[in-house]
Amino acid sequence: MQTIEMSKRFEAPVEQVFEDLCDHEKFGRLTSAQIVRIRDASDSSHPNGLGSVRRIKVPGVPPIEETVIRFEPNRRMDYTVTKGGPITHHRGSLRFHGDADGTTVDYTISFEPKLPLPFLGAILEVIIKLPIKRGLDRLARSYTKQHVAATQEN
Repeated sequence: MQTIEMSKRFEAPVEQVFEDLCDHEKFGRLTSAQIVRIRDASDSSHPNGLGSVRRIKVPGVPPIEETVIRFEPNRRMDYTVTKGGPITHHRGSLRFHGDADGTTVDYTISFEPKLPLPFLGAILEVIIKLPIKRGLDRLARSYTKQHVAATQEN
């Protein structure tokens, strides 16, 4: 089993960070991936919530579908791959911790490669982690710029 663990601090309220990371299309733009929500959650107030399904298209790989299996607004979102991809037993979990100064997100992804090839797990780990890490860094910088601009206006 491969496990990827990332933690990132954001200078923004938990509600804003949760919205930006748990909206499927926004997350796709953030990670430069083609992600489309193909099924809304049963709760109309959170279309990206429990039971929603997103399709991810990555060049050279058949489309992957992920289903949200746990959704607690401003606290947590878990998902699993339910169709496609070179991995099995995949689970992703985003946990949000807000305080007066901002938000910390702990992001954990676990999976196993479908094929038992040497080093395949390590290669897939890099392929999965890199765009997510870049996206989290980009989002953190955007909040910092917003915070600096607001501070300079006052």
